[in-house]
Amino acid sequence: MENFIVGPIIGEPIDVKRAYEAINNEKEIFGKFHKTVLHVHTPESHDYKFLEVWSHEEFKRKTEQDIADIFFKLFNSESKSSYKHAPKNIGMFDNETQFWAFMALAKAIVDKEIEVVVAADHNTLKGIRKLEEAIKRLNQLVPLRVYPIVIGGIEISCADKVHVVGIFNHSGKDAITDKIETWLSENLISITEGTIKTSYDVIRDLKGFGAIAYIAHVNTADIFKNPGLYSGGYRKKLFTLEELTLVGINNIQEINFVKKRLKEKKFRGKDIDIVLDNDSHSLDTIDNNIIWIKGETRNFDMIAEAINDFDVSIELRKTEQSNFFIKGVLIEPKYPNNTNFLIHQKGSLDKPFVIRFSNALNCIIGGRGTGKSTLLRLLEFALSLRCNNRTELEYLCKHGNMWILFEKGNEKYMIGMLMPYLSDEKGKKYYYLAPQKDLHNERMRWKDFENEQEAKREAFQEIVKVYKIVDRDNMRVIKEIGTRIDKLKILKDLYDTSYSVNDLVNIADDEIKLTNFLKSRFLVNQSKFPLLSKRVTFKTHKSLSKFVKDLPNVLKERESVVKGSLKSFNEQKQSTLRIEYKQTDRPDVYFSFEKCINGRDFNNGYFYDYNIDSDGIYDYLYNILDTMNIVEFFNMILNNKQAMYKYPIVKFAKGYIRRNLREINEKNQSEVIDKIIEILLSAHNISGYIKSFFKDYLDNIEKFELKFDLSSNSISKNNAHEFKNVNQLSLGQKVVAMLSFILAFSAYNQDYKPLLIDQPEDNLDSQYIYESLVQRLRQVKDKRQVIIATHNATIVTNAMADQVCVMKSDGMHGWIDKRGYPGTEKIKKAIINYLEGGVESFKHKQRIYKKVIEKEKNIRN
Repeated sequence: MENFIVGPIIGEPIDVKRAYEAINNEKEIFGKFHKTVLHVHTPESHDYKFLEVWSHEEFKRKTEQDIADIFFKLFNSESKSSYKHAPKNIGMFDNETQFWAFMALAKAIVDKEIEVVVAADHNTLKGIRKLEEAIKRLNQLVPLRVYPIVIGGIEISCADKVHVVGIFNHSGKDAITDKIETWLSENLISITEGTIKTSYDVIRDLKGFGAIAYIAHVNTADIFKNPGLYSGGYRKKLFTLEELTLVGINNIQEINFVKKRLKEKKFRGKDIDIVLDNDSHSLDTIDNNIIWIKGETRNFDMIAEAINDFDVSIELRKTEQSNFFIKGVLIEPKYPNNTNFLIHQKGSLDKPFVIRFSNALNCIIGGRGTGKSTLLRLLEFALSLRCNNRTELEYLCKHGNMWILFEKGNEKYMIGMLMPYLSDEKGKKYYYLAPQKDLHNERMRWKDFENEQEAKREAFQEIVKVYKIVDRDNMRVIKEIGTRIDKLKILKDLYDTSYSVNDLVNIADDEIKLTNFLKSRFLVNQSKFPLLSKRVTFKTHKSLSKFVKDLPNVLKERESVVKGSLKSFNEQKQSTLRIEYKQTDRPDVYFSFEKCINGRDFNNGYFYDYNIDSDGIYDYLYNILDTMNIVEFFNMILNNKQAMYKYPIVKFAKGYIRRNLREINEKNQSEVIDKIIEILLSAHNISGYIKSFFKDYLDNIEKFELKFDLSSNSISKNNAHEFKNVNQLSLGQKVVAMLSFILAFSAYNQDYKPLLIDQPEDNLDSQYIYESLVQRLRQVKDKRQVIIATHNATIVTNAMADQVCVMKSDGMHGWIDKRGYPGTEKIKKAIINYLEGGVESFKHKQRIYKKVIEKEKNIRN
């Protein structure tokens, strides 16, 4: 594989293949949805059937050979008789029939790629360990691609004919198995009859032990189907029980029925969530009711954390997760004297910085100066060659080559940024990658703009590498995308831009920047709205004439089409945002007659020996432009030049000051005007400057305004709609409006490119962060990857980030200290330390707010 390098380097640079493998092999340490079955019965349940077509009695009559044959047919459906004797040591299993029954159940779970199983037999815990053992033995036979994790559970038949499912930690130091076993011995009538206690008491007892408890298949329970069997007082007591936060249903089609009943006046429904009960009594129904639970480590704590954040962590139907995301980043050490700020670990300067991202919400946290924003700026620079200024360019280029792995559906791309060296003569051209702000006059700006564009094209081709990764027939093919056009197209498809709060405020404050920002969303990225400037294709006098004559109708049609498109967005977001569109007849584009008429047209300073100099010519033309717009001017000189004679040039002539000058007068001024028109409409000007000007003109003729409804966020409590132009808002309101638009437009336009945001909490009030920003992040994160650098705990915890990356720094370098899901203990500690001011600070807040929280809780109840 070819090695690439820009500038001097010590040590062998990492090639694309090694970079791909390093990123791809980086450990996944983030939350993702796991296929889960709650409330699964094992052969230990007194009414277990094994197959749905059998009864429990029929299952009991089967021999070990009958059950073993079914087990082996799960491996080979064509097998007629695969019976083999069970191992000599069947361990904890009661007999060979039970052994094969558990092995078959384990095989069915594995075949359905179920990752988490809550084993919940009727009034007994015996099946939990046996199912774990069966999965273990199955893995010894054939190593499992997905190893199911068994979570402790029980279904308790209560005295009020309600069934309660308990889910608990059955292993490790926090196990409560012994407590539940003791409770069962004290409170069961029998395994088949259940307990002497009501569901009200059972739920409270289980919760007291630290278990999760919910009413099972409530949609078929008598308390719902036959409410007359229960007093209103008991039903109210049960459903207002504080410990009851969850109910189960065994038919997803009845979820609306249950929700409706829960909202009736005698039912507390506000805080009760609904899960799907698997309630399988046979191996062939094991996947009838599946749910998906998000977490990092599959264990009891994962389920408990997910239930606390039910709306973002539990799905009753499989949802398509984003398959368009940045999978990871690798930054090589830059030698000599590794100048990277971002490094592998403290004191480890010779290894690359590598990070793996979740395809949903990633929050990068840490103290000031740890490298959070640096990582986002490096991503932005590598994917777009954009940077804010020369100082930032120099800082970013101190890092080594950067590799970014993208996944988009079944396609994989590696983007390489071969960081340039700026210290030598050759590196000077790369300074054009930073905005040029030190040029004073129009001529210098124009000349340097051409140099800048050429330098950027050369830099892009030299330092940006794009590869497509194709895996076929157990082979990995890495194909370089070599042409500039192809690379640009791929990068445009993969990435748009990152956002910082400062950037958003600057955009909101500047009419031109805001127009370009909104135009890039509504026009550039939609094929039906190509840029108007693409219509500028004229090369001759005739085609220019047609262009100018047609332009008013083109603009009128464009206005109608764009406003029609904006209407659908505005109607969809009518209570929050409004985009308004207009065209100006005098866009902020300067037409330079000096670029069309130059020194060759003057003899000793005079225009073709008439008594008028360059200042007079230019003053004459600009004075005409004061009375009409540039399109009207060109329409006049192209199609009705006699109309220009109405604008006398005589008053701009100089006095007769030397011999051989022809004096302009009312009779011959038309000759001078015709000569001016002839020069303006020369083939050179039409195909050159005039064509370039009209491209700029049409790129600037369209104006967009973003208006925000102040009543839609926490800044205002006024219920009446109050739309204001974003540039008239306060600093905090500007941020609110711009972030609202970015997230809203993502959903409207189904734009699922990765979204990078730097410290969105700056200048935002806490209530808006929780009530609006967090809610929108929850809505968008499963459809679009979001990577945020933040200091705000509310964003991390309430939006339930799928991965938190904790960064540290020693002042010279920054590194990733830990990564993980916010539901895990290590990340909770990091959030408290870095975002809440530490443990003592957090405890102090709890003490201060305790009384208020308790009062609010009592009011709700």
